[in-house]
Amino acid sequence: MLLKHSLDEKGRVAIPKKFRDLFKAGIVLTRGFDRCLLAYPLDEWRKAEDAYAALRNDSPELRLVMRHRRIYREEAELDGQGRVLVPSHLREYAGIQDGVVIGDANPRYLEIWSEEGFLAEEKRMDERVPDLARELQLPQ
Repeated sequence: MLLKHSLDEKGRVAIPKKFRDLFKAGIVLTRGFDRCLLAYPLDEWRKAEDAYAALRNDSPELRLVMRHRRIYREEAELDGQGRVLVPSHLREYAGIQDGVVIGDANPRYLEIWSEEGFLAEEKRMDERVPDLARELQLPQ
């Protein structure tokens, strides 16, 4: 599911009503790997943190990935209208200025994209997914 929203003048975005119950205990925003943001329900973030903590962190590569995910994270709560403030450093990373696209590509978190970023990703998906699906032998 994809939904288009806009940031308000304070940098907040409304989480779609369908997903708001998932974030009642809190929301964690962080950088995604594809220049988008990830919005985790607090309990899912904790599970992800536990999974990372269980890994050996003597690898410089793993530490780099963990740093990317963890040091930019912001914990927040939805306001009474289901909005969350997207801090400026996260908006800048994802190129979000006004319009956003929110998608549930993963059952553990939502992705928040700039409109332009998602259009580029959509083009990349259209070009690559058919071949990747065949390579990975995924059902159609």
